[in-house]
Amino acid sequence: GSYGAWMLSIAGLSNVLSNFGGGIGQIAFHGWSDESVIGQAVSNGCLRMQNGVIERLAPLAPVGTPVTIRA
Repeated sequence: GSYGAWMLSIAGLSNVLSNFGGGIGQIAFHGWSDESVIGQAVSNGCLRMQNGVIERLAPLAPVGTPVTIRA
């Protein structure tokens, strides 16, 4: 699908969406099928990455892994 090979939800909420896809507006790290948008400000809080990158990251980040996002 458009979210690529993996979606890793984190305990952070979008400051744009209060709900998404029937749930809360939680942000995530995820792959993306159209890599032409990676690196552009086209998200509501999620961090899109190349599918190959998220495939390498997913096994290193089990549930409960602390995440710090720095701009």
